[in-house]
Amino acid sequence: MTCSGFRGEEQVRPPAFWGTIPQSAVCISVAMDDTAQLIHDIYEVAIDPTCWRPLLDKLLTRLGGPGEGRAVLFSDDEDNTLPLTYAQVRFNDDDEIAYQQHYAPLNPWTRRMMALPQGVALCGDLLVERKALLAGEFYDGFLKPRGLEDAVGATLLRFGGRHVFLSLLLPKALSRMAEDPMERFTPLVRHLERATAVMQRTNQFNFQAQTAFDALNCLPLGIVLVDSRGHIIGLNVAAEAILKARDGLSATREGLRVERTEQNDALALAIREAADSVEMLTGEARWALSADRPSGAQPYSLLVVPVRPSAELPVFDLGSTRAAAMITITDRGGGPRIEAATLRKWFDFTPAEARVALALLDGKSSAEFAGEAGISVGTARWYVKQLLAKTGTRSQKDLVGLILRSVPR
Repeated sequence: MTCSGFRGEEQVRPPAFWGTIPQSAVCISVAMDDTAQLIHDIYEVAIDPTCWRPLLDKLLTRLGGPGEGRAVLFSDDEDNTLPLTYAQVRFNDDDEIAYQQHYAPLNPWTRRMMALPQGVALCGDLLVERKALLAGEFYDGFLKPRGLEDAVGATLLRFGGRHVFLSLLLPKALSRMAEDPMERFTPLVRHLERATAVMQRTNQFNFQAQTAFDALNCLPLGIVLVDSRGHIIGLNVAAEAILKARDGLSATREGLRVERTEQNDALALAIREAADSVEMLTGEARWALSADRPSGAQPYSLLVVPVRPSAELPVFDLGSTRAAAMITITDRGGGPRIEAATLRKWFDFTPAEARVALALLDGKSSAEFAGEAGISVGTARWYVKQLLAKTGTRSQKDLVGLILRSVPR
């Protein structure tokens, strides 16, 4: 609250005793407010890594002043050979290129920080003697031309043989600053450390989740995840295409809907029973359903499967939406998606043999394929014998069945 603030149409007036508060107390209050906001901003990066750049800018302003200094958040491996920069502030393009391509491995502070415990804040002089720093290429080639003299920093995280560092490069030696930046930086390090650890775990979870979603999108059958009320909370690419076609199945505000009323009621019941199921099952027969299609095509085959969180993970639910059931949708008439190149790799078919196999999968006879390919019926039958020999099957029916069983559905 300030004396010039407004709340709606009413002007906020300072209290009558405002003038009696010592100026030092006002300054302490403002400083505490700034620190609280900075801590809030630190934890924002845990859920949104794009907040690192504005955060680093605020840290530099707090320690070195507006528009002064540089900041870099980066990681390196034990051998100091694979530096990765996550965020840089107040570096121009030339600075970034010079640092990443040449000076990062020459930074003596980084090499010394490798041996320090995580979460310890140190200034440059405690890491490297000033005389040694001034005599090195890093100072002469990078720091000095940019008006930089000192630094404060900390190791925020160690994982998988890598170290995540925060380095704040300052325009003056700490000994010549009116206020000691270490006194302002050190209390923040534990928050930076925790936020970085949360960010790493969140990124790992997001990567695993995205990998799972990518895997589901590779499946030819539709996958729909619903909550306990049947509302759709996720679906793969195949399911999205099926629902967009609106041929017996569609997505509504209430969830997945089957066009025929009695089939839709059966699906709703199956979802409720699956959501209430105590154990994780592979899908019982009572939760297997059909969905007729107005187009006259073969009905969709539906299977409702309960979804349960891993017992290894603690359940701390604050009202987040959780999947209660998974519904698989199989297009009986769609047939498997398979390419000649796939058959060649699976069964060591030649290009010609693979074309014959695809024809058999389409229900064509040897004579029909021969007519289309412009070869004799005898040659086509010879190819079929080769296919049977390579797959160890005895008939065209067995061959087709083997190929179909090999295709994910």
